[in-house]
Amino acid sequence: MRRGAVVLRFKKTLVLVGLLSVATLIYVLYSGTKSGPSSGIGMPSRYSVFETNQVWDEKFSQLLTGGLYDGKFGYTKIQERFDLQRRLIQERHHRGVLIKLSQTYNPRSQDDLVECWIENGQPRVDIIIPRLVDLYYQDHATDDKRWLTRLQNEFIVRLMHELDHLAFGLVSESRDHVPTPDEIMDREANAWAETCEYMIRPLVEEYHAPLDDSSLLFYHQWIDGGQDRDGKYWRDFIRSEYLAVKDKKDNVGK
Repeated sequence: MRRGAVVLRFKKTLVLVGLLSVATLIYVLYSGTKSGPSSGIGMPSRYSVFETNQVWDEKFSQLLTGGLYDGKFGYTKIQERFDLQRRLIQERHHRGVLIKLSQTYNPRSQDDLVECWIENGQPRVDIIIPRLVDLYYQDHATDDKRWLTRLQNEFIVRLMHELDHLAFGLVSESRDHVPTPDEIMDREANAWAETCEYMIRPLVEEYHAPLDDSSLLFYHQWIDGGQDRDGKYWRDFIRSEYLAVKDKKDNVGK
């Protein structure tokens, strides 16, 4: 959770994406350090702004502009889900999502790829571009011929998981409210249930799309738990995942 951003000039500074039904979505290209009540200053990128912009523009931007935002994403059920998320967010928050491209890492964890929050009633999503570039170079070095498609799919899964948080009210309405561990785990159990059932399942079972091992882990645990978001099996898995991430974040800088 972080505030604001310092805006730098890009090849594209601001893109207002067209409407799908009543849901407005504002897509802003931002750069700079950001801070928040608990996160401090964003960790600097190890890449130049030119390098991160080049990877984003050439490999990922088309998934959004010309893709999801224009109703032209390749997987029909994923497009329908995205359109539903936009409508639900608009209905819940009475405004569209502000999506920003962050040029700094999340100060709590360099592993975070996408993050959402609400600021003064405005639903927001950050795409952590340095982390995306990390994964791009990391996966490029593998022998997997479908590495780029897999990474692109994983990026969309993570983005739409954050949109699930916003669409179903699984996020604090005020930045002054610090959720308890139990609140966080309840939110994640419900958000991941939505993501697994309506995002990952179609990708795996209908489209046979390549996905990252982390998304496949959530998928298999969801299926093995009987697709029961309130069941002990699923809740125990989410708790174990949360505690592992929390321990890692608590040790950052130590």
